[in-house]
Amino acid sequence: ECQKAPKITVQPESIFTTMGSPVTLECHTSGCPIPKITWFKDNAIVSNDPYLVIQAVTLSDRGFYACKAENNYGYAFSSEAKLSLKGVYQYSAYLQLNISATLNIVDELSRYLTGRSVVNNSANILFANISYSGTTINALITLAGNNTLPYNTIVSEIYFLLYAALEYKFISTINVQRFDGCPLISICDDRYVWRETELGSIYTLSPCIYRRCGGTYSTGGQWEDVILTCNTDYVSCAVSELEDLVEEALNNTKIANRLLSGVDNLINTNNYAAYQSQDAQRLLNLLNYYSNNAIINETTVFTGKVFAIQ
Repeated sequence: ECQKAPKITVQPESIFTTMGSPVTLECHTSGCPIPKITWFKDNAIVSNDPYLVIQAVTLSDRGFYACKAENNYGYAFSSEAKLSLKGVYQYSAYLQLNISATLNIVDELSRYLTGRSVVNNSANILFANISYSGTTINALITLAGNNTLPYNTIVSEIYFLLYAALEYKFISTINVQRFDGCPLISICDDRYVWRETELGSIYTLSPCIYRRCGGTYSTGGQWEDVILTCNTDYVSCAVSELEDLVEEALNNTKIANRLLSGVDNLINTNNYAAYQSQDAQRLLNLLNYYSNNAIINETTVFTGKVFAIQ
């Protein structure tokens, strides 16, 4: 009997296709005995077949797939392959009302949004998944059409539709951003702008400043840590923006979370060697001031601060 650990001889390939199309993901292996194949989607097992066949792709099939080959003498994992859809994309919307949300309000919002055209018929809303609690509404809006439209154009249109659906007098706050990708972020008066980026892709600000758009299609896109490979004023600039948030964050949970996430991002990046010592000290001073003066929920503050310092 031969004794050879498995190897992946041909990696599964990423697929960019249309809704309803058939898809087959292949994982070619070697090894003896013949390896058993296991397929994973977003790190969860989905199949034990040698080939992963999807008869008609749906929105929920989007994701990052990988195969594992295993026999008595070892195992091997493939690289990830992304399955994504042409012309289908999602935005999340957070609404804070000045009245309590009700099932009638949610139904009215869903009916108003579904089928609506946006940006001069360049795209249309397929459906909106909406949940509510108290005075808060969360909507996941799925669009079909041209997904190369400018970020601010789509966000502005969704803002307008939400206001129109619920009447301006009902809404105190709206936040709209890309869900199945990473949203646009700018710092330092738009000197550094992270453009809207597809899941799994890397956005490069300059040859020595870049970051990956992580997350999944089910949980949403999330910018990963910034990677710096040279000395720039990026960190100093980012710290300045965080300092501008401190006073408002003392009694505003949403701003506090934004502040602490920003601190976490700076401290946890692979760029600490690029910090000027004064920037590191400014971050420490910022955290000390915040923790000594914040009057919002203590658990939120404590958790954010500890995570940031670690």
